[in-house]
Amino acid sequence: MTIRPVNSPPIELQMETRSLQPLVVEISSFLDASDCQHIIDKALPHIKKSTVKHMDHDVGKPDANWRTSSTYFMPSDDDILRRVDERVSALSLIRKSHQELAQILRYQPGEKYVAHNDNFDVEMYAKNKQIQSLTKQGLFNR
Repeated sequence: MTIRPVNSPPIELQMETRSLQPLVVEISSFLDASDCQHIIDKALPHIKKSTVKHMDHDVGKPDANWRTSSTYFMPSDDDILRRVDERVSALSLIRKSHQELAQILRYQPGEKYVAHNDNFDVEMYAKNKQIQSLTKQGLFNR
């Protein structure tokens, strides 16, 4: 397939379905080695231990019960990252203005992230003011 990012030449990609359940698609040549190294170099100073939002009945339990990785939500604040955003937009057909920040993850040997869904029952977080604010008291959810 060919994608046509804004202000960039077309990019020929090969896509291969690796799994249907869960859906996993491998996309070749989306990032080159220099793009990857740039992302690593830029994110590394900012990566911190990952956190989780606790359901009301899990408040006080360690985040490591669910997640032991490290993460950084990276803004697209340079030309390379803005070009990556344009590629994402061209591939997904989602405007840049509707994209989230890139989540850069680092897993050391033995680290984990327990399977989960990004949508949730807001009532399970009734005491979490941040979740209630982000979801407008449950009116909006992924």
